[in-house]
Amino acid sequence: MNINENYSGFTLNRIREVPDLKGKLYEFTHHKTNAKLNWIQTADTNKTFSITFKTLPFDDTGVFHILEHSVLNGSKKYRTREPFVDLLKHSMQTFLNAMTYPDKTVYPVSSRNDKDFMNLMSVYMDAVFNPAIYENKNIFLQEGWRYEIHDEKEVPKFNGVVLNEMKGVFSDVYSNIFDEMFRQLYPSNSYQYVSGGDPKAIPDLTYEKFLETHKKFYHPSNARVILDGNVDIEAVLKFIDEEYFSHYEKGESFTIENQEVLPARTSTIEIEIAPEDSPENRSYISFGKILGHFYELKKKIAMSIVHSILVGTNEAPLKKAILESGLAQDVDYSLETELQQPFSILMLVNTEEEHLEKIKEVIRFVTKDYHFDPKELEASINGMEFHYREKSEPAGLLNGLHSLETWLYDGDPIDGIQLSSIFNELREEISTSYFEEMMKEFYDDEEHWVTVIAKPSKTIAKRRDEAEQARLLADQANWENARPYIEEQLTLEAWQTTPDTKEQLDTMPKLSLSDVQSKVILFPTEEISYRGTRVLIHPSDPSGIVHFNLYFSLAGLPKDRLSEVAFFARQLLGNLATENYSLSALTSEIKNVIPVLSTGVTCFTPYNRTDGTQPFLEVTASTLEKNVDQAIALVQEILFKTKFEKEFVLNLLKQSNESIRQSLVNSGHQYALLRAKAHTSAEGVFNEYTRGITYGAYLQSLEDHFEEDWEGFLEAIQNNISVIFSQDRFILSIAGIEKEKFEDFIFGLNTVKANGTVVHYPLLQDEKEALQISGGVSYTGVAAKMETYDPCFQVLAHLVTYDFLWTEVRVKNGAYGTGMRSNRLGFNTFSYRDPNPIVSLEVNQKIADYLRDFVKKPETENDLNIIGTIATMEPLMNYRSQVKTGDTLVLSSIDDHIRQAERERLLAMKKEDYLALADQVEEALKHRFQVVIGNEEAVSKLDGYKKLSIKE
Repeated sequence: MNINENYSGFTLNRIREVPDLKGKLYEFTHHKTNAKLNWIQTADTNKTFSITFKTLPFDDTGVFHILEHSVLNGSKKYRTREPFVDLLKHSMQTFLNAMTYPDKTVYPVSSRNDKDFMNLMSVYMDAVFNPAIYENKNIFLQEGWRYEIHDEKEVPKFNGVVLNEMKGVFSDVYSNIFDEMFRQLYPSNSYQYVSGGDPKAIPDLTYEKFLETHKKFYHPSNARVILDGNVDIEAVLKFIDEEYFSHYEKGESFTIENQEVLPARTSTIEIEIAPEDSPENRSYISFGKILGHFYELKKKIAMSIVHSILVGTNEAPLKKAILESGLAQDVDYSLETELQQPFSILMLVNTEEEHLEKIKEVIRFVTKDYHFDPKELEASINGMEFHYREKSEPAGLLNGLHSLETWLYDGDPIDGIQLSSIFNELREEISTSYFEEMMKEFYDDEEHWVTVIAKPSKTIAKRRDEAEQARLLADQANWENARPYIEEQLTLEAWQTTPDTKEQLDTMPKLSLSDVQSKVILFPTEEISYRGTRVLIHPSDPSGIVHFNLYFSLAGLPKDRLSEVAFFARQLLGNLATENYSLSALTSEIKNVIPVLSTGVTCFTPYNRTDGTQPFLEVTASTLEKNVDQAIALVQEILFKTKFEKEFVLNLLKQSNESIRQSLVNSGHQYALLRAKAHTSAEGVFNEYTRGITYGAYLQSLEDHFEEDWEGFLEAIQNNISVIFSQDRFILSIAGIEKEKFEDFIFGLNTVKANGTVVHYPLLQDEKEALQISGGVSYTGVAAKMETYDPCFQVLAHLVTYDFLWTEVRVKNGAYGTGMRSNRLGFNTFSYRDPNPIVSLEVNQKIADYLRDFVKKPETENDLNIIGTIATMEPLMNYRSQVKTGDTLVLSSIDDHIRQAERERLLAMKKEDYLALADQVEEALKHRFQVVIGNEEAVSKLDGYKKLSIKE
């Protein structure tokens, strides 16, 4: 391709090398509309397409968020009710989603399959430019908001997918703080508004304004298209021009007015806490400031380094001073860089409003004459560069998003994907006062801080509900009669329950089974014995990065000790000082030597077993080959020489408990599933005790009784170290490292013998359990055991997720998310940000009948479900994840013959096979286990549920 030549209406303006991606950047402009299109040409066989619109909110109704959902519900060319779901069901997509940001809406897709890639792009282009929203108001009512009413005597309810999603978001402490920070930092431009939508404002959005907004902003002149990977660029340009862009004239483009940095001001908001929680020390105090402009890339990276050194660990100087003063339980920071004017925030967690001035005094004292250690700066830069260079997936999407950080604001699109020179510049600044100046720009500029004080409230949720009820009653009082709204609801339900016709289904592009790779993806792993140790050897990473995983069997450890070991492994190792390193020095050394290091617990369940599992403490590490010896020595230091000092352990414990409190509100379905699965398999029990509600209750009890339990806890940790880290328990996994490098490590382990590898944990027994949380929505998790495993259950779960549950739980019931999952241990279902958990649980009882109806209908086909299932089984993975997958397969005794046989079983599956599977599902659901995590209203309606609690 040649610069200044025309390719299907697009002029190629510039070609540049992108060495960091081993590729080139091609920049095009569409002549007729001035639309911009960039192609990041790389060797990646996973091809990515995204189209982005600059979408600038003008109120809190969340119109762009609702549009993001709605345009994917049918279009001029693709006439099914939900093409987005059809693609999830039936394509070979490796990424398929849409995202609303404060100033843009992004529609990305990717696939390894050339035909599938063109199909995905076609559906998305038609969705954004020719959506069915203009002819079908039901889409707006379903995805946005509606009055739900069936009888004139009823009081209506608000319902809608986005409305319920945002009720969940508004239960999150951090989301509320950030929304307020945006309001206060940017009062003169569009960033002041809640782009996702404020639940109390969403019902202000009219259908007419919704359509008007789409027409204004969804235009090629306001679009930026990004392609990534080994794409047939000329075919893509021809398609985009002929099918879409050539039909438009030049339209409006949009700019964001820069916000003047204003004098300091303080705002107070309320955040929700559970009725049983004490409000003492539950406030948050946050300081925010606009940092500059999008093109100041060096400053953004430097500020991240400054924050990480000052507050990145419990022994970082500023965080340590605040913790020791007792002014807060935690200190965190964030950089919001995907904005025209980025901002930074420093957050004090679990504090009191009265501490505000003392906190400021501590910040002044620590930062006044602080000078950064050159070695610590260099380690931070090295660590950040390592993460920048290591491939993360989905790589094509991430490349596009990083490019948009400058390109969206008419900056240079290469800046976000070619950062090597900036890391070099930052190294040169180590010998100057540059980093001290960056520190002062934020920490010493109180006269421009926005301070947000978030105070705990036990009544805010109730007051929100009361305000919503009052509005509903007032709206109803203003209706001349309720019939139009009842008819609207009934019309919506009729549309939701009407299946797509064959003619509609035939409009969707399809693959055939012949387009699917018949062979499974292999994860080559050689198993040998070295110095008496089981060693798993993987091929070297082409990038030159080396990886090693260490596994120590936890067999023989009683079930009631699992939570203790999980806390020790996940939260204490690597987060406390050691005999030879202060925590700050240790953190610096980790950044420099092992930029990827994690410790935790995991388990591997033998093939076709549910009654037992193999539990392990694991260490995962990635480094450069030149640093291998130092990395191994550092891991030894952490495992054997960590100093468990009482005060520092308590700080980590409190921070862990706060994290779990927030996770229960934000991701309650995960906890519900963990709990439910603890009733059906030994693996489920292990995960519940190391990550679930039981784990949370253990940590809370440990905090509540810390003084009296400390000596016993410390003794138990020391005993664990002396038992767990033994040669007999050790398994080594390596990629790109000679096994001989670990000889000294192996001989440094103790010689305590282990008894067995497979553990049979007693299963939980209560059929129905519930945990009450604060928040506007609820979550469910259901688990059931299968007598025999058939890989076709995976296809069944895929079909049920994207057809039956999607319609019944998400579309009709208004839950933000739902799904069914199946594996060798059984199957489970869940609902996420669910306004009506009881309804969702009842839906499960209809799964078997749905499957039988599916078989009876002549228009339904199964090959597409098989294709979609296989796509979900082969996600994009970076090399580190590939190594871990290889370990999992070997340690679970699943060889390539088993995997290939299961693939062949899937490819041979017939529609009639669902009948026998339906019988098994129906029988299993008679003995199901249900867990609800929900607000007070939802839990109060449950009958026969055992009540769970995190706190005693």
